[in-house]
Amino acid sequence: MSTQTVAARLVVVSGAVASAVFAPVAVAYVGPGAGLGVLGAALAVLAAIVVTVIGVVVWPVRMLMRRKKQRADEADAPKREE
Repeated sequence: MSTQTVAARLVVVSGAVASAVFAPVAVAYVGPGAGLGVLGAALAVLAAIVVTVIGVVVWPVRMLMRRKKQRADEADAPKREE
């Protein structure tokens, strides 16, 4: 890389960092449509997390119950004689 390229990149990066560090606080109006959209998206993410956690917790219990029922069915089934 040439010295000019390095200097140009340094200027661009320095400008970006200075813009981010010294930027004033933005005060903006968020309308009801955008606010409800963000709220709906946040609730959907929360619901997805809750359903996933419930599924991970309930799945082993269902497998144990199914296995217990199968063993009970096998024990109650009449034995075949050969």
